[in-house]
Amino acid sequence: MSPTRVYVTAYVDGKPIQCLLDSGCERSVISRNVVPDTKLTRTRYSLTVADKASLPILGDTNLHFEVDGNCFKANVSVSPAIDDFLLGSDWLEANGAKWDFATGTLHLGDRVIRAYRRSALTLLVRRQEEHPARKKLSDVVLAWLSVCSVAQMICIWSS
Repeated sequence: MSPTRVYVTAYVDGKPIQCLLDSGCERSVISRNVVPDTKLTRTRYSLTVADKASLPILGDTNLHFEVDGNCFKANVSVSPAIDDFLLGSDWLEANGAKWDFATGTLHLGDRVIRAYRRSALTLLVRRQEEHPARKKLSDVVLAWLSVCSVAQMICIWSS
């Protein structure tokens, strides 16, 4: 499992949002918080997350957004259960994406998009802090972060 996730900064209605590029996800999804007033159409999708739990979907929409000064569109499902914007393999394939992990770039036809990495552990800590019952766990993780590298922490966390 990779300790990092790859993101681009997308602009939806002129507002920046972290956008996860996920070739392992078959459907692109965005948080309802990002598009609160967007009209939705009935969805034909039933989505599940990695642990096989159902992901609630309110509907679908055609979304226009910008990345690195380039305009894009995607048909996405809208969920109240996620925080960000996730571009899945449906969008990557439709745009002929060629992903260069070594340089951190995504080639979409003649366009080159810069991507960045964010530690998966950072996401874990943030998620833990959002749940008061898990506060002690996040305190332990944050304490370890002060003395361990991310690679060491991933090993400790998974053991």
